[in-house]
Amino acid sequence: MLMFVFGAGASYDSDPERTPLMHPSEDHRPPLATDLFAPASAVGQEIVKRYPQAGALIMRLREATRQKQDVEEVLQTIAGGEESYPRTKQQLVALSAYLADLITDVPARWADECQGLTNYVRALEEADRWNQAVHSDEPIVCITFNYDSLLEAAAESVFGVRLNSLDSYVSNADFRIYKPHGSVTWQQAAVWDDSNVYRRPDGTQRAIQLATSLQWEEDRFRYRQPDFHDKGSSRRIWMPALSIPMRRKANFTMPSSHLARMKEDLRQVTTVISVGWRARERHFLDLLQDHLGSSPAQLIAVAESVESATETVEELWKTGRFNRYAIGAYGFTGFTGTGGETLGSRIGARRDPLTLHEILTNTQGFAQWSGRDPGNGLPPDNSEIGDINSGYLDF
Repeated sequence: MLMFVFGAGASYDSDPERTPLMHPSEDHRPPLATDLFAPASAVGQEIVKRYPQAGALIMRLREATRQKQDVEEVLQTIAGGEESYPRTKQQLVALSAYLADLITDVPARWADECQGLTNYVRALEEADRWNQAVHSDEPIVCITFNYDSLLEAAAESVFGVRLNSLDSYVSNADFRIYKPHGSVTWQQAAVWDDSNVYRRPDGTQRAIQLATSLQWEEDRFRYRQPDFHDKGSSRRIWMPALSIPMRRKANFTMPSSHLARMKEDLRQVTTVISVGWRARERHFLDLLQDHLGSSPAQLIAVAESVESATETVEELWKTGRFNRYAIGAYGFTGFTGTGGETLGSRIGARRDPLTLHEILTNTQGFAQWSGRDPGNGLPPDNSEIGDINSGYLDF
């Protein structure tokens, strides 16, 4: 079974006509983690102003970015100090609402500008074409750590189905989409402790005000609806279901039924293709180590450079679940081989980049595999989670 794992770099390099290398300044390019808190576009700057309660936190994260600090580690430290500064809870809820709006509006404009013709479409179509050529009845498994819905739009384009319910993500025979960090298309329920509850038009702002009393319902998710309030309870509100980017997360932000199905699919996986993903989520690496198929799998790491792809290989190799790998160093666009002129020829490369088609067929011998001992698996995780309440950090 073939499995894609998509990170922020995949959406960042999702338009083959506007690659980061050839068109570095694009207002609506889906942001990398380092760009989440200082958006370049006018749309992103307007969204910052919607959530003033997150202002001080955003300023700290911008300063961390300027100093080249890891923003995920910085957020981890800030969240861990909530007991000494209770307003941290309000800041984090406001930050999550900000991220949900940012990753809804900016990628939507990006997709509109490229008419939905993204590298996700080409990747899914190429994999599906190969599945049918070899008469495989296995689904294409996609795991994405991106909040945006570019992958969902591609699945709708290739397979002709609408992803408009939580079940539709994991029930199709041709593909599955798993989002361990949540999605802008999902909502999670929370209840608040307020003796004078009344309905307001903007439920998000009310939830930010009551952040200290919010209790998140761990496995109550739904597909996004316009009304934040719950029809059955005046104390329940539906908030964006996404994880704030932190290095050590206590759990996933996804329905338990999705997690169970993902574990089942992992047991059948023989090839993992990582695209624009740094592979630094320890919780997910543990899952790969525990559930990836019994035989060593093969790994393809796709990034914008050999150095970045190699870092991903090194992180994934710690699981002990792989025995050979190949590297694609020309980004998502180079890997999908989109456009009449190859990316390799455009940048003067000595040969065309490794493509998904070559990985599946190896007709030109470009799939240059490196054999390697799988290793002994991940070392014990001694990192401290601390007193972090995953209820309001992962939603």
